[in-house]
Amino acid sequence: MSDAMEQALNDLEKFCKHSGCSLQKRLSFHIEHLGKSLNQRNRCKPATLRTWLENQRVVVEPVPVPSGVSSTYRLAAVMRSMFRGFLKEYRTLYLQGKAHGRITLDNIVVYDQATMAIMLINGQDLDGNIQTYKADFAAIADVLREMLGRRHCPKDLEHFLAIITREELPTGMIEAFVFNHPTFWSSNEIVRNITAIRLSYIQCGTLKQIEFTKAALQIPTEITVNWQSKVKESPTYEAVLANSPTKYGEFVDGLALFIFFRNALQHARKVYPNLKQNDIENELYGLFPDFMAHFIEKTYGIADVREICGR
Repeated sequence: MSDAMEQALNDLEKFCKHSGCSLQKRLSFHIEHLGKSLNQRNRCKPATLRTWLENQRVVVEPVPVPSGVSSTYRLAAVMRSMFRGFLKEYRTLYLQGKAHGRITLDNIVVYDQATMAIMLINGQDLDGNIQTYKADFAAIADVLREMLGRRHCPKDLEHFLAIITREELPTGMIEAFVFNHPTFWSSNEIVRNITAIRLSYIQCGTLKQIEFTKAALQIPTEITVNWQSKVKESPTYEAVLANSPTKYGEFVDGLALFIFFRNALQHARKVYPNLKQNDIENELYGLFPDFMAHFIEKTYGIADVREICGR
């Protein structure tokens, strides 16, 4: 709100105090709604992504990790929300068979900061093909790198960047996955999706469970190897592991770790009642920062996973 507007509101309030009861009530009503209207207008003032970023103090943030575990960083929640909005906007263009051609920090506009609604401007309205889409994906990668600057690049974001900058253009299930990558999910979405996918696994038949197993086997070994040892670095999650009736040895490592994620989200509060699910999710990210990116990528060919993650 401008200084002039603030002064006008202050003057009205002073006048209101010395007016009659009826007039006072009417003026009070209008003062309140005028203030709300001006605040709303200021909050939703469009800004280029470059300008918007200048007002953001945190782009990546450290994640709590147990003593002895390497420091981990992830995109700040507001950054994840913003980029989900961008991917939603770009996907609309992509599905129309069009490429933008000029994706930069100055051609991405945050026009509603409350909902993180994004608008792409100054596009070239190019026909979408391998060359133009690859150029757009390369530009998206450049935008993300420019956002990060010299900050740490989170591991799950590295996974996203590696996919969109491959020599081959993402197609099929990988194309769909790119627009719904877990690095940009909120903590609530991660908790919800883990819970729903685990329930789907329990309820599906043997053939579908074999699909999950085959998909989990494709997760790089270095992501899941010795996962139980890493879990035991944290007293909270060591207790979840020790007290769980789940026989993790009956599952391949990638699937066992996913099931542990769900068990931790459900049962860690029995050990520490003050823990919130979002805190648990954040701490699990600290232990395994790119696990969900790899797990969802490999299982995205399963219809239930796509349906759950697309809600």
